[in-house]
This record gives sequence, structure tokens and C-alpha cells, in this order.
Amino acid sequence: MDKTKNIINYYLYVNKLKYKLREGFVQIGITKDRLESVAEHIYGCLMLSIAIDSEYDLNIDMYKVLKMLTIHELDEVLKPDFTIRSGITKEEKEKIGKESVDTVLNSLSSKEELSNIIDEFNECKTKEAKFCYLVDKLECDMQAKVYDLEGYFSLEKAKEDLPFYGDRAKKIEENASSASDFWILYDRPKFKENEIFEKEQNLTLEQLNKVVEKNIKKGVKMKKVFNKLVRDKIPEIIEENDEYSLIRTLNDKEYEKALYDKLLEEANEVINANKKEETEEELADLLEVVRAIADFKNIDVSDVEKLRISKKKKRGGFYKRIYLESTCDQNYIDENKGCLLCVNNSCKVPTSEKMHDEYGKPAGYYCVGFKNCYVKKFSKK
Repeated sequence: MDKTKNIINYYLYVNKLKYKLREGFVQIGITKDRLESVAEHIYGCLMLSIAIDSEYDLNIDMYKVLKMLTIHELDEVLKPDFTIRSGITKEEKEKIGKESVDTVLNSLSSKEELSNIIDEFNECKTKEAKFCYLVDKLECDMQAKVYDLEGYFSLEKAKEDLPFYGDRAKKIEENASSASDFWILYDRPKFKENEIFEKEQNLTLEQLNKVVEKNIKKGVKMKKVFNKLVRDKIPEIIEENDEYSLIRTLNDKEYEKALYDKLLEEANEVINANKKEETEEELADLLEVVRAIADFKNIDVSDVEKLRISKKKKRGGFYKRIYLESTCDQNYIDENKGCLLCVNNSCKVPTSEKMHDEYGKPAGYYCVGFKNCYVKKFSKK
């Protein structure tokens, strides 16, 4: 009975790893609806190690490797998944991890053996430990590449890790052309001159990365979900790239909603554009959506343009950077005995022709008695 209880207690602990997400992918802002769990990362490491052992004669104890990889994340059952952003030293991380491991393994008769295997992994001195360490890093980088090629990994988000890269940050940024490149370039030195991998020089992170990219571009079990309105020729472009698309024609109600969603999407892309060329492109997309909305509503775009010109003539455009903060009527001014539109009502002079110097001309506020009062001039809407 005690043995059964030990098994159940251990299982209930490690079962948590099925639902614990990989914190690095959470922090970096991967947009996929379902992110990889710690347990799935362990599975990936196991499969990767089996494949590598199949193709290369590495002369290592694979039974120990599989056991080590199976339990190498055991510390994360009860502790956070520390990342480069966590600001914690290696010694602190290992101490917290050791306490977590001891608790998780406490019910098992083989706790000492398993704890020693985890210590061996962390010390990274034996051939098996070094191999497992590289497989752990390689699986993470390959998963990052998969997210990247699926369109879920933002280059701008990846750059947020640069402050944590130390002296190598500038060089990594110069050589990275995609989001996953940042992680791959950061890990690359760990794969150089390692006795486990140098025997087979072809087994490098860069080459494995190329294989992943090539296979994904071929469409190996990869599915991208968009669920949004796209330009009319997008299905043809997808087909030209040897990919397949699932599309449908929207009814009027669906189409109207999709157009408004697209309007917001393109407006946000204009806001987030950094370079002039990007802004021009996003503005072009935004105008295309506006034209599509006009067409759907049976509105002639030329009539919209005439109306725009008419409104600009009567009410002006948005080029003088005028920012309306508040309005009030004469009764409100008389009752409060001052220029209520001045910030904090600091003037208290009802008919002064003095301009408030602290705001400067021409964007400054004038007292209400001034003959060219800025407030009076623009008070009528």
C-alpha cells in the first residue's frame, strides 16, 4: 500500500508540468492560443535525443540520457520557470530547484538516485549531462523557430531580451534577421567545441535550424490560424507558395463585422509602424479598408472626398496640433470671476489683455477679455 501511495503522490506532483507553460515563451509574447507546456518540452527533448542517437555514434549511455531528460525539469513542479529575465543567479536558482526536487522525490524509494542524476545534469561535467544540456537548449531553440515560422513570434518582442544579453547584445542584433535568431545566436556558443558534438561537425544548431525551416516551409504538419478578412488575391499567393488555404465567403453581416475588425487592425498597425516606409504601407492598407467599407455601404468615394474638403474648409483640418481641453460659457466665467479656461484658474483677472506667458505663443491660453481671445475664437463647435 505504501508503494502505491508513493507512486500516486509522485504522479500528482509531476502531473502539474502538463499544465505549466514555458515561461520564456510567455514572457516573449508568443501569440499562439496554446503554448508549449513544460511536459511537452520534456517530450520534445526525449524525441530529439532518440533521433540524434539514431543518426550519430556518440558513445553515451542512452538509458541514463533518457532518464536524465525525463526528470531534468522536475524542479519546476514547485518553483517558477526562471528565465533570462528573472534576475536570479545560477546559485540561487539551483538552491531553490534543489529544495523543490527534494520535496517532489521525497515519496520515492529511489529519491537519492534520481536526485543525483539531476545534480549531474546541473553540474554538466559528464558526457551524458553535456549531451542532455545541449539537447535541452536545442529543443527550445527549435521550438522558437517553429513559432517564428508559424507567425507567432514577433521580431520587436524578441528585441526586448537584448538588455539581458550583456556584451553580446549588439552583435546578436546585427546578425539576427528573425525573432528566433535572437535565441539561436544567444545559444550558439554553447554548441562550439563540445566533445559530444564536435565528433560530428554537421550536428550543429545552425544546420538543424535550417532543416527545421526547410521542413516547415514544405508544410510538414504546420497549420497557421488567421480567422480574419484578407485581400482578394491572398489565396492565389498562398497557392503560389505551395501552401493550402481554407477560405469561405462571408455573408453581409459577417462581412461588415470583418471590415470593422480589419479597420481596427490596420489602424493599430499604422500606430505601431516605426519607419516611414512601414507607415506608408500601413496607411495604404488602411485606405483600402476604408474604400471597401464605402463600397459595402454603397457610398461613392469621390463624394466622401468632396465632403472631406468641405469640412476642412469650414472646420479646418488637424495640422495645427490644436488640443481642446475644455469649454465654458460667459455665465460660468462671471460666476467664478476669472479665466476659467486657464490651467488651475491661475489668472483671476476677468478682462485682462495679458497673455499667460508660461504657455507661450501661439499655442498658449489667453484671458477671456483679450480681443483676439484664443478661447473665444474657437469656442463655437
